[in-house]
Amino acid sequence: MFSDCQLPWLFSKVTLAVVALTLASSCQTTRMNPAEGPTAAGSTASFSRPRLAIAPTVTLSVSSGQINEGGFATFTFVISKANPNTGISVNYAMSGTATLGTHYTLSSSAGPLVIPAGASSASVTLNSLLTNLSSGSEIATMNLQSGMGYRLPSVPNASVTILNTSAASTPTPTPGPTATPMPTATPASSPTQHIWIAVRTDGLPGSGTQADPYDGSTPAKFDALMRNYYWTYNLGVHLTGPGPFRTYANHNWAARQGWVISGDGMYATTLQMAGSVAGMHYGVTCISSDPNIATDNVTIRDLTIDCNWDALSITADIGKNGEKNVKTQAIVLWGSNNLIDHVRSINSYGSWANLQEQFAIALVGPRNGDGTNNVIQFCRAEQPYGNYGNPFSLSGWTDTSPSYLITNSKVVSCTAVGVNNGLATGFTSGGVNFANVKNCIIDSNTFIDCFGAAYSDTGSCDGLQITNNVVTRGWGGVGLGSKTLPKQNIKISGNSFSIQNRNIGANCGITVPEAPITNLTISNNTILSDTSGQGWLQFWGVIASGLTNATITDNIVDPAFYNGVTGTGITRFNNRQPNGAPVQGL
Repeated sequence: MFSDCQLPWLFSKVTLAVVALTLASSCQTTRMNPAEGPTAAGSTASFSRPRLAIAPTVTLSVSSGQINEGGFATFTFVISKANPNTGISVNYAMSGTATLGTHYTLSSSAGPLVIPAGASSASVTLNSLLTNLSSGSEIATMNLQSGMGYRLPSVPNASVTILNTSAASTPTPTPGPTATPMPTATPASSPTQHIWIAVRTDGLPGSGTQADPYDGSTPAKFDALMRNYYWTYNLGVHLTGPGPFRTYANHNWAARQGWVISGDGMYATTLQMAGSVAGMHYGVTCISSDPNIATDNVTIRDLTIDCNWDALSITADIGKNGEKNVKTQAIVLWGSNNLIDHVRSINSYGSWANLQEQFAIALVGPRNGDGTNNVIQFCRAEQPYGNYGNPFSLSGWTDTSPSYLITNSKVVSCTAVGVNNGLATGFTSGGVNFANVKNCIIDSNTFIDCFGAAYSDTGSCDGLQITNNVVTRGWGGVGLGSKTLPKQNIKISGNSFSIQNRNIGANCGITVPEAPITNLTISNNTILSDTSGQGWLQFWGVIASGLTNATITDNIVDPAFYNGVTGTGITRFNNRQPNGAPVQGL
């Protein structure tokens, strides 16, 4: 359904296998499940000298270096190693010419901010006030301060400039229409029947009530229960307690119309895949619906889904380049009005050599019509294996006649944490991977050690907003590579991209290389380079061709990036380097 072959000149991945084999031969490392502790990974203890624990480092970034009065920016705190047992309280204070309470407010009172147990990031939103600044601008700076359980980075602050929208400046031209997504209310399922399942240790089968839950202590028992309710629509399935609940990789049940599958919390309940994947050369998914029918009004929330690649990989068939020829995923639902809320995916797998692109959490329209009002919110995807896939996906159908769209849908307030060996690996095609989308939103997400915020190489794109996302150590930012029409009414605004040289090819901020595209807005984005990776030192900032009616304004792009924009009806102004100098090519 998705293919990168249309952009070999831009996002070259052909050499990944060679690089991976070279790294593997020189630097073998052991991965461990944080829930199991270091002994599960075979750690070596030293009895001659105790090893001192090094506190993790907290870094700080801001979604946009410049906003107008009435706008907002998001400061994101990222800790280099999450604490699975307790939250980390991070101290910070505000400074600058802008005054808290006069020029702006914060979503959290100034310091400290708690990064929750098991999480690797947290954020504070700055909302600027309409105060008619007396000068052209004011600066608000957030400063990290020392505290217990963490270290400060080399650059412990981040700033945002608040512009006076009434101050005299270059007249603002009137651009063409931009994206106008209108997602409807967050879906809400209403089960008419409920069952409770627990990992019981008393040997009793249970009756399925909250006081006497069914016994789901083995994969066989759990799958049998889920299969027994296959023809029951509008069912609430409550997974009680930590589990782990286990389901076979080749289980014979699927999520049905109106189902709600819920745990006790994202970090409180785990559903894990088990068994063998031998002979399975397609997507192996923990929770999915039937792709041949529209399954609507499904909600999955408040649990961790463990794709358990360490265990499943043992039985997986070997394919090209020695990579395992299968992909494992947490959730894929086909339909409309489906909601994934506070779900965490871990240990998924994909293979580039075998074109096994994994979609950790994906909402897809049905094969026989458009899908609408699908939402992924407050979710996490982390600890990916392999070298091909993405944490989140919104997709219609491009291989049907006629093709079908996914409309009025969104991915918001989610976090993805990939892996970083200095090269492109792990989540290599997102961020959010999308195809055949109309009037959709990708907003206020955080992507760490992933490709970038959003990527598409298949299907049309009409009325899309990619806004207020933060990318740390990415190598793609936003990539719109599909040649399918229409590709129009797109807004890329308020994003903060830190681009690392992890690609064997260009490392990109915002790329829209395939003509034509109509009514494009690229504004108030910050694109900075990070040269600590192991890929090519080739950086492309804003690359767009074949544009009609485009507005490219108020972006901050550091001088390491090459920029190039071509087309007609292009308005561009106030694009600058971090030091205020003009940006070449913009």
